[in-house]
Amino acid sequence: MRARRARTVEIDAAYRPPAIRRLVERDAGRASGLLVRKYQRMAADPFAFFRGAGHIFHADFPTGFDEFPLVWLNGDLHLENFGTYRGDNRLTYFDLGDFDEGALGPASRDLMRFLSGLHLAMPLLGQPATVADRLARAYLAAYANALHEGKALWLDHRLASGLIGNLMTNLERRQSCSAWLRSRVEGQYHGPRRDSRRLRLDVGKFMPVPAEWRGAVERTVERLAKDQERAGQGSWHLLDIAWRVAGLGTLGLPRFGVLIRVAQGSAGRPITTEGDLLLLDLKQQPGSAMAPYLHLDQPDFASEADRIVAIENRLQAVSPALLRAVKISGQSFTLRELQPEADKLDLAKILASSGHLESADLAKAVETMGRLTAWAQLRSAGRQGSAIADQLIAFAGRKDWRPDLLRAGRAMAKQTEQLWRNSRDWLSTESGRLRDAAALATMPA
Repeated sequence: MRARRARTVEIDAAYRPPAIRRLVERDAGRASGLLVRKYQRMAADPFAFFRGAGHIFHADFPTGFDEFPLVWLNGDLHLENFGTYRGDNRLTYFDLGDFDEGALGPASRDLMRFLSGLHLAMPLLGQPATVADRLARAYLAAYANALHEGKALWLDHRLASGLIGNLMTNLERRQSCSAWLRSRVEGQYHGPRRDSRRLRLDVGKFMPVPAEWRGAVERTVERLAKDQERAGQGSWHLLDIAWRVAGLGTLGLPRFGVLIRVAQGSAGRPITTEGDLLLLDLKQQPGSAMAPYLHLDQPDFASEADRIVAIENRLQAVSPALLRAVKISGQSFTLRELQPEADKLDLAKILASSGHLESADLAKAVETMGRLTAWAQLRSAGRQGSAIADQLIAFAGRKDWRPDLLRAGRAMAKQTEQLWRNSRDWLSTESGRLRDAAALATMPA
């Protein structure tokens, strides 16, 4: 059977390095099979540890950086949280992504997280520390220059080049039912009453949906389908639901992939059987890992998902397709159209495919990210307590804040690497214990 009850296994408390104690507290109650993957990946290298333990970064954030302008923050800004996507206008964009940790706070939070991530990622890409230093300065210079100009722009695929241009061009050429989507689906379409297409469970991207979630997700999708049809956006027919395996920091939290057949287009025209599939992402949102450490009153949002949708709408030039907040069994989820993971700026994959990365290509990409960070802050300026554009422009005109930020970014990267070294043995051991315990829990008596 595809559906089964989710199982959790208690995390070993015999010995926990200090960083692990804080990690375990946040991971309590997550699906053990996915915690195995999370801990294995975090044990592999310090950049993965950095990505999987964002709350530790924010808890240990150095003092003296609270005087930066208040802005709407991404909360987890690093190289791989930029990527391409199709907007709700169906055009291609490259922008900030993953706003799960978003909140109102000093601009130093996003800037230092990005700089620290640079220092941790460059060794994995075969780049020396001097390159990381140079890229960090280039990022801040591009950010400050774009902020000082005071105009929020966006990246047009026709003008993008290098690593980012390639990603945007690749996505622009795809059709609605791409090879990427077909690779995740099995079964055949024989007509509206005989459609056996399902999400594949043998490619490492999906798992069987737990029995206690299936009915609730189905009812939510049915409500969404009625909303879409009333809005003239096509008739949705649910084909399959699976637990989605994606991300790092959120691994183990409920997250679902939903396969939909769209029977007709928004203009009432039939869609061909080659392009009638839609894949949705439903992701539980437990709350920002950064917000508790900001010591700043946050605006009231209807739910954690509403917070994310609001921040994403403010920071991005155009929102992703179908982005909205929904409730499932009283819990907060974000909904969006699921798009190819390959469209993230995954430097490890780029390195594996090309064998090397030119420092000039890296510099161009990082400078673009600096401008995108500034444009996002300008776009959301003056909203619910964030600094107005004039304050951001004045801040960008100063240079006294850059040296301290650069030094702190390096220091935070070194601290994170040390935490990883102190924790990797436990992570490796515990992932193995969780795997064995989960296997025993599923064996018949």
